[in-house]
Amino acid sequence: MNYRRGLQRVFAVLAAAWVVVVFSTVFSDNWKPWERDQQGWWQATVGTGPADGLSAAYRNAIEIQLSHNLRVMKWSWALSLSLLPPVALYFLLFYISRWIYSGFKPVRQI
Repeated sequence: MNYRRGLQRVFAVLAAAWVVVVFSTVFSDNWKPWERDQQGWWQATVGTGPADGLSAAYRNAIEIQLSHNLRVMKWSWALSLSLLPPVALYFLLFYISRWIYSGFKPVRQI
């Protein structure tokens, strides 16, 4: 029996489930961690100029830029939350723990 290969398969299934859960949570708008960053930026820039004096084309350009920034933030949060924890955990479980365990093996005497 190869326990390492079996654990890697279990880990692959759990990592795939993690990615699905993160993407479904982020893209269904049930959890919006990027709104805190956007609200802080928007509150800092609201008081800088009069919004009533803007032309319709300029307002439209601002809305397009904000919606693009929202999409970029949404994708960056989804990718970072779905990929970084499983990759870090994989290296911790299958490479670093194996290296630590090999340090406790007795050295063969000739």
